[in-house]
Amino acid sequence: MIICNRPDLLCPWVELGIYGFTRGYDGTSKAIGYILDDKLIAAVTYSNFSAREDGTFFNLEMGVYSIDKRWCNRQYLRTVFAYPFIGLGSKRVQTVCSAEDEGVIMFNQRLGFTQEGRHRNAWHDGQDSISWSMLKGECQWL
Repeated sequence: MIICNRPDLLCPWVELGIYGFTRGYDGTSKAIGYILDDKLIAAVTYSNFSAREDGTFFNLEMGVYSIDKRWCNRQYLRTVFAYPFIGLGSKRVQTVCSAEDEGVIMFNQRLGFTQEGRHRNAWHDGQDSISWSMLKGECQWL
């Protein structure tokens, strides 16, 4: 089951899973979760929304955390990419990961993200981070 109306629950859960700590939900981020067998197994967060003067979105940041691989299916991926690209009309999404996390790096590549840059000592634990982006026209999930 996909849930969209609980960012107050989903956003801190993703932060805690990725970073090991949470800054608390500030009310600005959005999220889409995936529940299987009555258990939250994955969520995607959307934050750092960038909009033009006319109010149209052109960029936002996505974060993903999961505890079970069964979340990663076409229906859920279509939903999580349709929100920024179709629902908000965004032209671009981005994400950041640890440069040391080979699993996340391969995952980002399989999703269709393009590596944009390496940022020295920018991850929360002092490791380098890698920034990734995807343009709407590159998204294979829509």
